[in-house]
Amino acid sequence: ITAVSVMALVAGGRPQDKPLIEKGRAYLAEHIWDEGEGVKPNDKWYGGIGYGGSDPNRRADIISLEYALRAMKEAELPANDAAWEKAIKFLQRTQNNSETNDQGWASNDGGFVYYPGFTYHSDGGTTSYGSATYAGVISYAWANVKKEDARVQAVLKWIRDNYTVDENPGMGQKTVYYYYLVFAKALQAVGQ
Repeated sequence: ITAVSVMALVAGGRPQDKPLIEKGRAYLAEHIWDEGEGVKPNDKWYGGIGYGGSDPNRRADIISLEYALRAMKEAELPANDAAWEKAIKFLQRTQNNSETNDQGWASNDGGFVYYPGFTYHSDGGTTSYGSATYAGVISYAWANVKKEDARVQAVLKWIRDNYTVDENPGMGQKTVYYYYLVFAKALQAVGQ
């Protein structure tokens, strides 16, 4: 809710909203899950954002994080803010890239899952799927990771190998409209 509100205020472009935008930006950066929320750097949730607040059963996910990162980027969170590096840690743990993912479940297809160790792919397991993968590549862009970076190149390979507009790869018609939205934004963000 905060992320969408910040994006709307930024899009409105009204000078009187600047203090609200700055407060929202700070709130998002402060609530990337880290030691302040009792999440240690070796925890799979570290650097994520999602549902549950202080609930011990909370979970972070790639979709919630993408919205928060976009809002922070549009609200001009400085590139050197620690929130970006924390978010990148979560992104790496959500990407099927054993070169950078320190979780034992990761394969090497370069795509993304919904959260570390969990997918909504119709085959189950930890198989990468379309909308999560596009959310992952756009999240890298929001977090200032360059297109030439090996992590981004791995995602782009997954996209080339699984490119379609007929369905959400791995999910068929489930969440296909969200897939189209994130698909278009992601390809634009990486200059494709």
